[in-house]
Amino acid sequence: MHEKLLEEIAQFHAYTQAIGNVMRQASTLGPDQSSGRDATGTVTVTIQRSGELADLRIAPRAVVCHRPG
Repeated sequence: MHEKLLEEIAQFHAYTQAIGNVMRQASTLGPDQSSGRDATGTVTVTIQRSGELADLRIAPRAVVCHRPG
């Protein structure tokens, strides 16, 4: 039983390695940055391939109202 568990762990490790390789390859195929806007066009966000925030713009015409809670 112990050997079976070790085999299953080794298979799982190989599987996660393969998935990691596929994800690394796929990430190089996308654009360096992606941008998107909210439905009103007021807020534009740009993120880098790594997921880091590259830019955040709020249109000058925006009326900002923050209500706590």
